[in-house]
Amino acid sequence: MATAPEVLTPTPPAAPPRPPGRRMARDVAWTLAGQAWPLAVGILAMRPLVRGLGDDRFGLLTIAWLFVGYLGLFDLGLGRVLTKVVAERIAQGRAGEVRGLVEVALALMLALGAIGAALGAAAVPTLVGRVLSVPPGLQAEGRRAMWLLALSLPFVVGASGLRGVLEAQRRFGVVNVVNALSGTYTYLGPLAVLSFAPGLVPAVAALLAGRVILMGVYMVLCFGSLPRKPAARPVDVGELGSLLRLGGWMTVTNVVSPVMVYLDRLMIGAAVAVGAVTYYAVPYDAVTRLSIIPSAIARVLFPAFAAGFAADPSRVGVLYGRGLKASAIALVPIAWAVAVLAPEGLSLWMGPEFARRGTVVLRWLAAGVAANGVAQVPFLLLQGRGRADLTARLHLAELVVYLPALWLLIRARGVEGAAIAWTLRAAADAAALLALAGRGLVGAPRRAVVAPLAACALPLVSLALPTMPLATKAACLTLSLAAMGVGAWSFVLSADDRAALLGDRRLREVPT
Repeated sequence: MATAPEVLTPTPPAAPPRPPGRRMARDVAWTLAGQAWPLAVGILAMRPLVRGLGDDRFGLLTIAWLFVGYLGLFDLGLGRVLTKVVAERIAQGRAGEVRGLVEVALALMLALGAIGAALGAAAVPTLVGRVLSVPPGLQAEGRRAMWLLALSLPFVVGASGLRGVLEAQRRFGVVNVVNALSGTYTYLGPLAVLSFAPGLVPAVAALLAGRVILMGVYMVLCFGSLPRKPAARPVDVGELGSLLRLGGWMTVTNVVSPVMVYLDRLMIGAAVAVGAVTYYAVPYDAVTRLSIIPSAIARVLFPAFAAGFAADPSRVGVLYGRGLKASAIALVPIAWAVAVLAPEGLSLWMGPEFARRGTVVLRWLAAGVAANGVAQVPFLLLQGRGRADLTARLHLAELVVYLPALWLLIRARGVEGAAIAWTLRAAADAAALLALAGRGLVGAPRRAVVAPLAACALPLVSLALPTMPLATKAACLTLSLAAMGVGAWSFVLSADDRAALLGDRRLREVPT
């Protein structure tokens, strides 16, 4: 009996108790690049894809892309749950249990994916024939393409879980190389197929092949990195039930959040005009691309939060404070610059008339994106703590309040009202998440919580800016960004943060 603990207690080399801050910065850089690269490829590939497919087929392909992204909901949150649980096991020195847990969870996810695929395939005739306005001559082709898409669901779900295991091991470099290649293939695969097999079905078949290959690559990487020693104990039914409950709460958030994100466009179309949606959707889609910055930071922090709560909760507060400050310092200055230069940027991009109608919208949304970005850190801290129920209940409560407020503001202020409603909801969401995450958390200085949220309101100052020449505005913007840098260095960053940035090896480590 004395030998068993000795096998499991040594700390595995994959997750040292105090990884250097330089490593976490590198992981954030990998994650940011893994998200940004496919976006750039997509922009370049969009025009030739539209030419090759035509408007109707390309419209169906965009729906296919959307479904491939959101079909992961059928994993019932198990992908992120696996990240949390595997990170905890490694931090506790129980790495020998991980392989058995991953095998059981993956089998469960594939079964859920198969059920979802069957349900999706059954819904295809209704979706193509009634829900979507597909021309009669394209409906047969559309049904075949959607059936192929339904077949991809188990592979989408399985890849999500395997990626979560790799992120729990903090293998962000390899994960994001694979992610960048997969995202590139999502656009270039269908484009390459069009050169010798035109039509929607071959393009979607290329997407299906890409998802199969992606899951195969993740399986090789994942199981190749796990200890081959069998689990010290079998995974019991009670543990699986706990995983499913946590994943279920995460799924509630995953379902509710897209409703709050996209319903505003439907309401604008109903209350104002369909054409008015453009003056909201274009600024929204442009400025929300900034969210990849805090998303990259939060994604790296999530397994560190889970491991910290499992091994040494006293260190989580310091990591949490640094995550908040990093998100705000990286995002708020960019949001401020976007808000200040909104009229010139929109005029250059979309024309003077669009700038006249979209500038105020963009400025409100810039503040909302800043708040939403900062909120990602407390959101994932709560999920890393195992309190996904709190985030789910919060979003359900927000939905009840947000929808009538959104409708009233759209009726009163039109497209600007939608932007105001979205920004106010994002700010309220951030404040609530910060309050919930701060309960019982030690080690996070108060200014690490208050200052980032207060800074998110800065883009709204641009609403009061007078008209001025572009050169004058650029000079004022440069001075304000410099002042923000000095303020962040002097008042937001702590002495330990500054020492870490300056290279003091004794203080450069970020506790997890």
